[in-house]
Order: sequence, then C-alpha cells, then structure tokens
Amino acid sequence: MKKPLQESASQKNGNTLSKNLISILKNGDWSSLQGRLWNDFEPVAFQLHPELGVLKDKFLEFGSSYCSLTGSGSSMYGLVQGLEIQEELLQRLRQEFSNLTFVRFNF
Repeated sequence: MKKPLQESASQKNGNTLSKNLISILKNGDWSSLQGRLWNDFEPVAFQLHPELGVLKDKFLEFGSSYCSLTGSGSSMYGLVQGLEIQEELLQRLRQEFSNLTFVRFNF
C-alpha cells in the first residue's frame, strides 16, 4: 500500500518549497518566479475564459515581474519591484480594463 500524500517527507517537516525558491521569495526577486511557481488551475481557467489570459499578459506587459491567479482563480495579482512601477501598472490596467477593479497592496 502507498503512503497517503499527507504523510510525505516534505509535508512532515512543513517545507515543500526548494531552498532556491525560498531564497527568491525572501529576496523579492519576483521575475525569477516565472516557471518556478504557478497555479495549476490557470490553463483550465484561461481555456474557459480567454480574457483572463489577456489580462495576465497585460499585467506582465505593463510592468509586473510576476503574475498569477490566486488559488481558485477568484483574483489575479501582480508583483512589482517598487511603488513607482506599481502606480504605472495600476494606471495602465485601469485604462485598459475600465470595467474591472484593481486594488493595490504592499508588503
């Protein structure tokens, strides 16, 4: 019998991210997340709602270093390298998608 997924070694110690990915997150190197961190739901969501793919492309085109749907796809977020880029991104997204609501957050 196979072990349940919940009992895998990586789950037991609470660390499922590689050391490299943890370093990227700690250093705020958002552009390095592309291809290393993703939402498995995106291909399905983008196939059913192509406008989501267009929105993600615009996030990246307008200045996001990284962009993704949240877990279940209820929201999309973009990570940027500074407040100036954030302001420009928000301005351009609001112009391009005036029917959508964009909210800023900082950490």
